Amino acid sequence: GHHKDSTSRRGLADPRIADVTLAGLRKRQETFHDFYGLVEKASAGFDQLRDAGKTIARVNTALETLPDSTQKDFKKLGRSLQDSIDRLEELYMLPEDFKGIRRSTGKLNSTLSRTGSYLSDLEGPVTQGAEVMLDEARRQTGEVLQQIHRFMTTDWAEYRQKVEALDFSLFKPYEAVRLE
Repeated sequence: GHHKDSTSRRGLADPRIADVTLAGLRKRQETFHDFYGLVEKASAGFDQLRDAGKTIARVNTALETLPDSTQKDFKKLGRSLQDSIDRLEELYMLPEDFKGIRRSTGKLNSTLSRTGSYLSDLEGPVTQGAEVMLDEARRQTGEVLQQIHRFMTTDWAEYRQKVEALDFSLFKPYEAVRLE
C-alpha cells in the first residue's frame, strides 16, 4: 500500500548572530538593493564614456573622404575629446598603463569594491559603518556621474553637432582606370 511519512521542521536563526529581526533583514536587503543600484548607475556612466570613445574612432574613419584640412580639424577635436574621456575614466580606475604600486586609490571602482566587500561581510543588522560607507559611495558616484553629464551635454554635444552638420559622403569619388 501507500505509506506516508512527514516531518515538520522549524528554522531558527543562527545563534552566533544576535538581534536578527525581520525588520533588520529587510533593512539589509534594502541596503544591498541601494548599493547594487549605485553599481549599475556607475557602470552605465562608464559605458557612456566607452561608447563616446568608439564614436570618435568611427567618425575619424568615416571622414576619410573629406579634404585633409577638414579631417585634421576633426581629428584634433576628437583627440581633445578623447583626452577628456580618458580623464573621466580615471575617476573610475587607474589608467591601463599605470606603473607603480596599486593601493586603495580613492577611485570610484575602489570605493564601490570596498563598500561591496564590507556589506557582504556583515553578519547581522546593517551597522552605522555600513551606512557611512554607502553614503560615501553614493556621494562619489554622484560626483562622477555629474562630471560625465557635464561633458556629454557640453563638449560632446558640440562635437556631435559639428559632425552632424557636415555634408559628406562615405564614398570616395570614382575615377575610371584606363589603359590609355
